[in-house]
Amino acid sequence: MKAQRNALRRFPLNIFSVACFCFTVAGCGGDDDSPSGTPTASNPTANRITKTTVLVGVQESTPVVTEATGYASFVVDSATLAISGEVSFTGITATMAHIHTGAAGTNGGPAVTLTVDNGNHRATVPQSTVLTKTQFDDFLAGNLYVN
Repeated sequence: MKAQRNALRRFPLNIFSVACFCFTVAGCGGDDDSPSGTPTASNPTANRITKTTVLVGVQESTPVVTEATGYASFVVDSATLAISGEVSFTGITATMAHIHTGAAGTNGGPAVTLTVDNGNHRATVPQSTVLTKTQFDDFLAGNLYVN
């Protein structure tokens, strides 16, 4: 599992609940680290890099047993560094959520505060959020996580 978490294309994610249960990346499906060219009328999504993953407790740096699961999808425009996306979750009530800087197995400071909506079981990136160049590089390297 550690090999999976340390892979460059991984985007470690985890979420704390009221009971402080955590879960993080179990695998990463749908990654596309390559911008698809210059945006045009026929290709308006060029420059967008998408990372998606399933979240479970065993991937936490200190694994936890929990029924909580989640799914995360984030999109970053490589030209503007604008980020959008959300974490959907079941089995927990989130009190807050952030995107943090930090490699797998380490703790890092918050970079982006997510908006939690427990009624719809999700936490979203606020509109008009833009990453710094360093945060974008960390995003590409798999050195961001959500808690």
